[in-house]
Amino acid sequence: MFGDEKLVKLDEDTFIDNKITDVRISKDLFIKGTYKTCGHEGKILEIHDHVQRMDKFITEVSPLMDYVKAEIRRNERRTKFYDRLTEQILGAAVLAVLGFIGNWLISLVKLKYFND
Repeated sequence: MFGDEKLVKLDEDTFIDNKITDVRISKDLFIKGTYKTCGHEGKILEIHDHVQRMDKFITEVSPLMDYVKAEIRRNERRTKFYDRLTEQILGAAVLAVLGFIGNWLISLVKLKYFND
């Protein structure tokens, strides 16, 4: 623009003189990648965006995680209840079978020894 000065473009409206050493670039301009000082700005920008997405995800998901944990606890209680219920039903079935066999044996003994 003014003679043979080399200007560096920060964004559409901002240029700085490359000869000036005391120009301070803000953190936001560096993160946005508008002022390139090394070859890793793209990676830094990707990591920054990824961290922001992770933070947003964590804040959005934490109420859902509480709900999921409550459902897991509720299902564990139901599982214990159904396990106990199954044991009780199986125990009652075994007692019923033993009672039927015992009643059958008693009726056989009565018929054989007491009907003579």
